[in-house]
Amino acid sequence: MTTQQIILWTCAYLVELVAVIYLTRATVRGVLGALVGGAGAGLLGLGAIVFCERMGWWQVLFAWTAYIMTIFYLGLAVSLTPIDLVTWRLARRFGWRGLAVFTVIDDHRRATALLYRVNVSQVDGVRTGSGSCPRQCRDLSGIVSR
Repeated sequence: MTTQQIILWTCAYLVELVAVIYLTRATVRGVLGALVGGAGAGLLGLGAIVFCERMGWWQVLFAWTAYIMTIFYLGLAVSLTPIDLVTWRLARRFGWRGLAVFTVIDDHRRATALLYRVNVSQVDGVRTGSGSCPRQCRDLSGIVSR
């Protein structure tokens, strides 16, 4: 993944964030809370990427410089912020049941997309390793994509 791609995707997610802010009618306090949540989730995501790379489960194919990691982290934080606003609105409107239904649907959508994409050995600058986790994901992806 190149620097230009990271910046492009971050800008696209920023547009999505603005749309979600408008559609959820979020207050300044809600937006700030979602930004803090997105920043925390971005740190967690970055830690998960580093952990999985150290375990040999995959390899991210870009240089781990301070500049790249900063814009990658900002991209993660911006892309994860809208989900906080959406789940906040769903919880306020439909209660815990609506939030549970949304979580199940969203997790199923993400898992299906992940399993479908892991079917190839190199996707979007990520190469899977030879450990048990990537092998199981590839095995499962064959079931899902058929």
